[in-house]
Amino acid sequence: MELSHQIECALNRVLEDMKKASELFHHSASEGDALEAANLQLLATFRFWAKFFPKMMENTDPLLRLYIDLRSLQKGARPSMLKPKFTNKHPPADLFYHGLKGVVVFTLDRLRASGMKGEDPRRAVAAVLNKQGVLTAGGLRITAQLFGSGKTM
Repeated sequence: MELSHQIECALNRVLEDMKKASELFHHSASEGDALEAANLQLLATFRFWAKFFPKMMENTDPLLRLYIDLRSLQKGARPSMLKPKFTNKHPPADLFYHGLKGVVVFTLDRLRASGMKGEDPRRAVAAVLNKQGVLTAGGLRITAQLFGSGKTM
């Protein structure tokens, strides 16, 4: 088989593999399928490079490491390359915490609309949150000052 035909066949296979992986990624709600789709696309790319550009494979260490770490992730391991790097000592807040902030803003607005003045709405909300054991994202106790000047956030 001549080289141009081999390249055409290999490109068609890469395209087919990429399409399958993309369909898997877009038509599945499963995080595992999304991870599998990424692995399939990397693998298809590596196969093509290895066959026609073996010298290029000598410079793909980061991509190969990513592929290996993604495979490890599927097996339940948490490779250091895929662990999030936090800019401070606390991990990012979860979605529940962000939703709670929205509820706090709404509650403060409603308390002000009902006639509470000054710091009273902020103190009332802080007291309820403290009673429930809610802390800031940084792990600190909630205070009325945390909610700002009393204007709508």
